[in-house]
Amino acid sequence: MKMAITRDTGFYAVGSPLLIFVNGEKVLSLSEDESKTLEVAARDVVTAKLVSMKSDSYTVRAESQAIKITPNSNRAVQAGLFLFLKFFMPGRLAITEV
Repeated sequence: MKMAITRDTGFYAVGSPLLIFVNGEKVLSLSEDESKTLEVAARDVVTAKLVSMKSDSYTVRAESQAIKITPNSNRAVQAGLFLFLKFFMPGRLAITEV
C-alpha cells in the first residue's frame, strides 16, 4: 500500500536531510516541508533520523495512509527556557498518523 510521509521539523537542522528507514533499511530522505509517497506493507516498521535526533519505531497498520514527522523536545525547551540548549540537546522525533 502507499503511504505519504511528510517532514515538518521547522528550523531543526533545516539544511540536513531527514532519513527514513523501513525495517532498518534506508529508503528515502526528505527536505524541510517535503512529502513523498512510499510503498509499505502492514506491519512494516518505519523509523526516522535527523542529525542526532531519532524517532521511536512506528508500525504500519492496514489503515495507515499518511504520517508526519515532527520534533518532540522537552517542555522546558518548547517553552523557550534555555533556548540556546536546543542546538546542543538531542531530542526525539515524533511519528504521528495524519
